[in-house]
Amino acid sequence: MTRKVLIVGSGLAGLTTAHLLRSDPEQRYDVTLFEAASSPSLSGASLKFSGTHVDIPMRSFNAGYYPRLTALYRYLRLPSQPQNFRFRFSSSGFTHISNFTSLPHDRSWWLMICLAAVYAHFTLCCFLFPPRAHESLQEWLRRIRLSRWFVEEYLLPLLSAVATCPHEKLLRFPAEDIAGYKRLSHGKPHLVLSDGVCAAEALLLDGVHVETNRRVVAVEEGGRVRWVQDGEKTTRSERWDIIVLAVAPDVVGSVFPRLREAMKKIPTQWVEVVTHQDSPASREEEDTIVLRTAEGKTEAAHHTHGLVVTTSPLDSKEGVIARAGFTRVLRSVESRSVVRGLFAARDEKSKEWSNGDGGVFVVGGWCWDGMVLLEGCVRSAEAVAGSLGVSVRW
Repeated sequence: MTRKVLIVGSGLAGLTTAHLLRSDPEQRYDVTLFEAASSPSLSGASLKFSGTHVDIPMRSFNAGYYPRLTALYRYLRLPSQPQNFRFRFSSSGFTHISNFTSLPHDRSWWLMICLAAVYAHFTLCCFLFPPRAHESLQEWLRRIRLSRWFVEEYLLPLLSAVATCPHEKLLRFPAEDIAGYKRLSHGKPHLVLSDGVCAAEALLLDGVHVETNRRVVAVEEGGRVRWVQDGEKTTRSERWDIIVLAVAPDVVGSVFPRLREAMKKIPTQWVEVVTHQDSPASREEEDTIVLRTAEGKTEAAHHTHGLVVTTSPLDSKEGVIARAGFTRVLRSVESRSVVRGLFAARDEKSKEWSNGDGGVFVVGGWCWDGMVLLEGCVRSAEAVAGSLGVSVRW
């Protein structure tokens, strides 16, 4: 008997789940995907400029930290290419290649030597003095006695660009998130899809029934889902056998009462991204990410394909050709415990909700014990497929 599946959200987690269930060799699942916007969200904010697809936000990955994402892209036969970003810190003018894989050409050898020494200290601590289970990044940095100058001027701006959040909130992250990211990505190149994430989106959506402009307002016991069609006032409803919520935790909490209190413990941040055309004088900074910090916040301006894509701008920008925003899920020691509880092995005696109870699943970059990045999207989608008896073919 075919089971009706509704997937809410069309980011990478939702698309991967839809693809896996639709590709079930036994054809046991009839999959429908709801998206609140007018187009799928994975590449919904991306641009095509001068014949080139520009991912917004930036979608680089690293084979060390993203093994399941890398396997998915390989399965889809999507070509990737190395992207050796150059990070420039505006406070000092210092430039380094991503992952410090080569020496920077900097005017100050003394600064470079100091940075290399402190960076080596940080790297060794990630491997030799790993964080304790409930230790925040701030607590761990104090324990390993990492230079405050290095932390404030270089480490926090760099990590803030990855995590897309202010320094104060970054310091509340589980320290293991950062140390684990460093251990697994150390010395390995960053990659991007040659044709952008729109190529992955198209392949994952192939054959999937998609309904856009549908905003889910409630997921009720028994599998009934209520939604509003864009432009209409009437609420519609339908019953589904399986519901997969591939949305941010604040949205999960607003539509699914069973998780409302738990989702309040998972921090989120609204992030703005603006794009404007690069000036001819700055074209030599191609693939440079300029980090500018003020009052505990870092702006990351990525020069790419004749555009400057600025995440978390510190001030208004002139000549903006596109503007986008998205909810960034953050981490804390408390939220890590919440997430681990949701995805722990089901205990039949426990009254706590576990992923899949009542036929409701949640997936997303935040649905695993690690940095909130694309790897979590793929891993959580694979977990849902496994729970439903569908094998992962990559």
